[in-house]
Amino acid sequence: MMQNAFQERARGRTALTFLKSVPQKNVLETSVHPDLAYLEIFAPRADALHLLHPSLIGPDTLKRLMSSAPVTDSHCGTLDKIEKPRDNSYKISGRTTPCDSRPSTDCIILSYVGRQAERIPFTLAFPIVRHSEWNADFVDTLIPGTGPYEIEAWAFDISGVRLYKLAGQLSFP
Repeated sequence: MMQNAFQERARGRTALTFLKSVPQKNVLETSVHPDLAYLEIFAPRADALHLLHPSLIGPDTLKRLMSSAPVTDSHCGTLDKIEKPRDNSYKISGRTTPCDSRPSTDCIILSYVGRQAERIPFTLAFPIVRHSEWNADFVDTLIPGTGPYEIEAWAFDISGVRLYKLAGQLSFP
């Protein structure tokens, strides 16, 4: 039970880091605070007082991290498949491997490549505890309908605030 509680708190900490750029309502409300509106006010204040480590990552900072990270595959995992289980929802999955001597990845950031070749993050995925698999569900409204787009996945290391591109790209839709 203690290990499960630790894992859930780690997920909450990671989700909180992305509150400004890729908010994960469900994870934040179940792991951090039940009122997302309150959290959106309180967390930036706590961050301004340097109480959050790492600091909240805004959209511009995340895009800068993605553009400065090596685009060669990092051997930290793979982006495997995308499925459409219902009309407007998708399920995307892959695998992670140890990266830079870290036993596991804190989260996976999913992005699509926009018109000017910019990477636009749209959701997070969390590896399944004690397994190398990860998956995420998302609705098609998170990605503009004027595609097709290439979907990429990035492993995030919270301790070093670093991104590693996972092997593979998927076409959407």
